[in-house]
Amino acid sequence: RQPRTMAGEIAALLGLVCDDGRNSFEHVAGAFSKQFSKPDHFRVCAHLGVLLENYELLPALPHRLQSIYLLYDVFKSEQLSSHPFVPLFAALLQRPTESATDSAPGFSPCERHLLLILLSSGTKDLSRTTAAAFVSGFDPRRPPPAFALSELVATAAVQTRDQPPFERVAMPCVLPDPEPGYTGLSPPVTTAQLAAAVLDSASFGGQVQLDPGWIRPHPPPLPVHDIELAWLDAPAAAHSLAWDASMCADAAPPNGGALRALMDRACRQQLPQAQSAELCAAITADPKAIAATGVTPARLPGLVENNPLVAFDVLLRLISTNSVAEYLAALVNMEMSLHSMEVVNRLTTQVQLPSEFIQMYVSNCISACEHIKDKYMQGRLVRLVCVFLQSLIRNKIINVQDMFIEIQAFCIEFSKIKEAAGLFRLLKSVDSTAAQSAERP
Repeated sequence: RQPRTMAGEIAALLGLVCDDGRNSFEHVAGAFSKQFSKPDHFRVCAHLGVLLENYELLPALPHRLQSIYLLYDVFKSEQLSSHPFVPLFAALLQRPTESATDSAPGFSPCERHLLLILLSSGTKDLSRTTAAAFVSGFDPRRPPPAFALSELVATAAVQTRDQPPFERVAMPCVLPDPEPGYTGLSPPVTTAQLAAAVLDSASFGGQVQLDPGWIRPHPPPLPVHDIELAWLDAPAAAHSLAWDASMCADAAPPNGGALRALMDRACRQQLPQAQSAELCAAITADPKAIAATGVTPARLPGLVENNPLVAFDVLLRLISTNSVAEYLAALVNMEMSLHSMEVVNRLTTQVQLPSEFIQMYVSNCISACEHIKDKYMQGRLVRLVCVFLQSLIRNKIINVQDMFIEIQAFCIEFSKIKEAAGLFRLLKSVDSTAAQSAERP
């Protein structure tokens, strides 16, 4: 079953109880078990109890009979002394036994007769009977089944004896309408709408009764002795904020603001040659200036695409720091381009990069070539990658044996391109040379 909201649960309950009364009691009980899961039975039956206690919410006699049957049937496996709604049954049976009217609802003889049958002999005699048939066949002159009402009242008293005194004198949240015939509401409210609004927990705060509040007077102050310390109420202090302008002054370069603005522009657009040279010179002169420029791993791809020389100088100064791994990860995950390969190629000629980074970057280059749909752009990128790989192989930046199969498959796939054929010949030459060297004693 899908979990329901409180409004959905109440609508399902009213739709089940407030039908035409032509379904047997057994059918209604079975539909109830299908509609509501066992953990929800008590809460849903408590809604039925509120409807039965207030005649205005459930005035139709067949609907009330079906509600009484459900209240008993849901917990019929329990002993009568353990039935949770024994107090409600006792209260209903103690009401005046008269026909239900607007002025004096009471508890109708038909309802009383049905409840006494259930309490005395269970549901076996009523399961196949419909509410409408029970009403039409009821004879008020027929004597009710013999049942010891005093024992039921005693059982209800036992169940409620542990109830707090405040709850015993509580006032119900739902009160009868003092003007039951009043029809001045616009638009008119149906009985079903009124019952749904009353049962909805939002209508009366989720409570069924209003308990009287505890009286909690303020305790009197204790006398003060001479040996006690006096309590001092300190006046509210008005502190003013003082900014230390010299804070971090030694760590930041004197022109940090200008460098940050220049680096921000470099990440968004290509800088003129003079400004690019100025930024590279500042980074080369003081590697600490990189932190002042505000370049982060997330901004590195933009810097590589717009100003690859500046990006090369930044990575070159960061190569010996602990944060270089984050910048290399940003470089290997960015979209492959001529500028990114230029930066990586320059770095390989200046410093020793991690082999894992080189292998991952080469794999990403090959993957980018394979997934480009535009044939012209694919051919151009394949040529760039081939030249890049030839440079790495000739300079012995990568170990050919580690990526031989992947590079060979790349060359075969794009064998119609001249640079790919040249890379394949270089690959075979390096492989044969390595094989000959391994055979020598």
